[in-house]
Amino acid sequence: MCEKDAVDGRLFEALTSLVRDQPIDRISVLDITHRAGVSRSTFYRYYYDKYQLVNARYNRALDRTLYRFSVDLSWRDATGAIYREIKSDLPYYRNALSSRDTNSLRNHIFRISKAFHLSVLERNRAKCATGRWSG
Repeated sequence: MCEKDAVDGRLFEALTSLVRDQPIDRISVLDITHRAGVSRSTFYRYYYDKYQLVNARYNRALDRTLYRFSVDLSWRDATGAIYREIKSDLPYYRNALSSRDTNSLRNHIFRISKAFHLSVLERNRAKCATGRWSG
């Protein structure tokens, strides 16, 4: 295991335990690093702010669930998996999604969704322009 993976594990665990009990906006990077047993400089070596850490944790959940669509899961199974993931740790997600910060998980999910939908529209526009549209 590389150093980043080990640090991520400790930071994700600390973040999760803290955010289950209070909104992310009330938690400082110092709170997270203290709980994780890592220095602030180690935190900032890998993450810009606490919201980037929250978003990285969510991206890992996407990798385990939704992003498996068309690889080894149907769309229905993949979407069900991400919702089960969220439901399994509802206090964490409720508090993580409560922030309105520019870098918040709420905005991160919006940016991911927007990019996905724009790529689908662009792909379909290209199909229409070439006459290869299949509906």
